Amino acid sequence: MKRKKFLFVLSFVAVVIFSLSCNGSARKDASENKDSTKKSDTVEKVEKGTVLRPPAGIVVSVNNHKLSQADFDKELKAHLSSLQGKMPPEKREEVTKVLGKRIVDEFIARSLLSDEADRRQIKAAEQEISQAIEELKRTLPPGVTMEEMLKRNNITQSRLKEEITLGIRIKKLLDQETSGQAKPSEKEVKEFYDKNRDKFKIPESVHVRHILVASGKEDTDAMKAEKKEKIEQIRKALLGGADFGQLAKEKSDCPSRERGGDLGVFIKGQMTKKFEEAAFKQKKGEIGPIVETEFGWHIIQVLEHTPERTQELTGEVKASISDYLEKQKKYAALHALLRKLKEKATIAIAEGI
Repeated sequence: MKRKKFLFVLSFVAVVIFSLSCNGSARKDASENKDSTKKSDTVEKVEKGTVLRPPAGIVVSVNNHKLSQADFDKELKAHLSSLQGKMPPEKREEVTKVLGKRIVDEFIARSLLSDEADRRQIKAAEQEISQAIEELKRTLPPGVTMEEMLKRNNITQSRLKEEITLGIRIKKLLDQETSGQAKPSEKEVKEFYDKNRDKFKIPESVHVRHILVASGKEDTDAMKAEKKEKIEQIRKALLGGADFGQLAKEKSDCPSRERGGDLGVFIKGQMTKKFEEAAFKQKKGEIGPIVETEFGWHIIQVLEHTPERTQELTGEVKASISDYLEKQKKYAALHALLRKLKEKATIAIAEGI
């Protein structure tokens, strides 16, 4: 599991608020305020809902909550670190700005929702927290412990518990907001399906197995000739009736040899181009021609070729759509609650965020 994903699944806040609070509240520049030329170490008294500039060293303040520049920089650095090697250098400035805004938006949402949960005396029981931690453990990759993942992501046990506790409280808060909300009707589900049929398309796919004789850049001409001869002899044996799975186990250089060369089902765009082109053109069951890729020489056999199709509106699909629509209604309720809370709050955001 990637660090970024682990950080974002810590709480309901992280999963939901990042996507819901990005609209933020209307931000008023200091130049628009009559007293903007005054310098002060405290947030000025203004009408509720107005966004001002916080004192030096603070990136954002929400009522009595403050996010310091040091904590902001630390969190931003962690997010940028998780993207190391995944973004072009010329995009770094743009990505940094987007991440910075997201950190601020999340802080605002967390602060407002936490205060509202306090006002309503919403708490998280120890049993609920323990259950949530166990759920999180089940999302970890095989063989990776919670302690290892926390250390890898520089998160303490106490921070994890805080995040989960807040997530539970905010979920209860949202449940209160949507307690009278009706379940999506059959008509709503059908209308969504009819309007979004493109979202229910299952792409064309092939189920293949292969035998690989691997090659490398360091191979001499003699080595290449020897390997080419080997793959040709394997194909000859297959055409003569030899068992594909058995030969794959004995001769293939791919880890899939343990499964008789079975690579499973894949769609276009998931395999190297030459291999993919050959697999999708090949007839089911036939022993294909030798295909050369950057990995070496392959012999492909297509076990199943499934054309593109649209998923039918089965009970399972209906349940999935209903769940999606219900979540959308909850997200809308959360948006409305945040807007209402922001109107009553005093929020200050540092210039340039």
